[in-house]
Amino acid sequence: MDAGLQARPSGPRPSSVGALQAESFPLCVHRPEDTVAWSRAQRINCLTFLSHVEHVARQLPGKGHAVNLCDDRYHFLVTFCAVLLRRQTNALPHGRTDAAIAECARQFPDSYLITDNHIDGVAYSLGTVSGAGSLVSTPEIPGDHTAAVLFTSGTTGVPRAHSQSWSNLLARASVTRDRLRIEPQASIIATVPPQHMFGLETSVMLPLVSRACTDARRPFFPSDVRDALSLTHAPRVLAITPVHLRACLEAGLQWPDVRFLLSATAPLSVPLAERAEQTFRAPLLEIYGSTETGAIATRRTAKEDSWRLCDGLAISQHEGQIRLTGPWLREGFVLQDQVEPTGVDRLRLLGRSCDLVNIAGKRGSLADLTNKLLDIDGVVDGVLLADDESGRPLPRLSGLVVAPGLSKREVIRALARQVDPVFLPRPLYMVSELNRNASGKLPDRRIHAMLKTARRNCALETREVPQRVEVGSELRRKVRPTFVP
Repeated sequence: MDAGLQARPSGPRPSSVGALQAESFPLCVHRPEDTVAWSRAQRINCLTFLSHVEHVARQLPGKGHAVNLCDDRYHFLVTFCAVLLRRQTNALPHGRTDAAIAECARQFPDSYLITDNHIDGVAYSLGTVSGAGSLVSTPEIPGDHTAAVLFTSGTTGVPRAHSQSWSNLLARASVTRDRLRIEPQASIIATVPPQHMFGLETSVMLPLVSRACTDARRPFFPSDVRDALSLTHAPRVLAITPVHLRACLEAGLQWPDVRFLLSATAPLSVPLAERAEQTFRAPLLEIYGSTETGAIATRRTAKEDSWRLCDGLAISQHEGQIRLTGPWLREGFVLQDQVEPTGVDRLRLLGRSCDLVNIAGKRGSLADLTNKLLDIDGVVDGVLLADDESGRPLPRLSGLVVAPGLSKREVIRALARQVDPVFLPRPLYMVSELNRNASGKLPDRRIHAMLKTARRNCALETREVPQRVEVGSELRRKVRPTFVP
């Protein structure tokens, strides 16, 4: 590789994705001296990055799919591109549990595992390079090559695999780049793992098509987020989930300047968005999308109620269904959400079909009701859900809430000021934490498992029978649990 390394200025344009499936497109559009990533507060330029990609590609086994579990985002970026260089496919499981990895391996028996330190069980390194490799130009990948298989999070059911070609990933990222006006050499810091669609699009694909740079860390705690921002250069973009955003706002820290924040994975409430803009002194943009479609619309939640579709996309109604069409969705995609078109390129999101509840003739969205719960001062985390195990003839809501400084009565009283009485959770269980996954989501199976545990614990507490025990001349009360099989 030499200093004359050249790359095309951009990925495929959205209007031409179908025709360009057979064309090839570069791994990145960075110039040789551009910063591609920040790793341990050190800049990594494009020459070094491509040398690392080439070095790792030589170490990959001759199999078809790589289950990429790298935590370090730069390691993920290098191995992701090395897999493409070998014309293999990145398989990205929905989680790091043994079950999720096993399911991924079951669907792709020709797969091998990549972690930060091992490839197929053998230790590897990125190599010690001085900025010179054998490549003389940025490698190109066929547009119709299956670059990645992503799994849905399984929030409402069994995780499903969805394949994405290289040209599709590039087109979607190019549309997002243009909508967000990502500047060359902007630093992108993300709290969500790169195996998740939001993390992949913002912190991996977006830099590759915009000459931006990604940060290798995946900050978790608010202080980690602050440090990651401090150790990268401006302009900075923070891609964050609502759960992490709420924690950052509660931390009371001073934040480095950011150009704007991006949020996805769960709906934001207007009060939370307004508070975030005040705290970070920057706009907050929310992304609406899915694993199947990628980002399809955006809005500035603190200022807008409706969403604006990304360029090239359109929605239509047919037989009660909302169908999304576009350059990378040539066969169309039926949205699982209830949406209301409000203009040529505008829509209102009413909630997921499975998210809407009807109690005593009144309709509500569980996501909206949960946001109202989360907006209560003192509530750290919480969720409301339709209780289908109550055995009662009329449906009702149950709730799990983390609010260390509040009583159950105080939470209910505060929520009653915001919602109709029919939507108040009966019962509401106070818990120490919610078992969220790496992207901050609460899959249904986890919620119901936590609800079952809370219900059982509550039953044991209410069945405690006071027993009078005489000790010397003093009469004291002792609690003895009564267990009923």
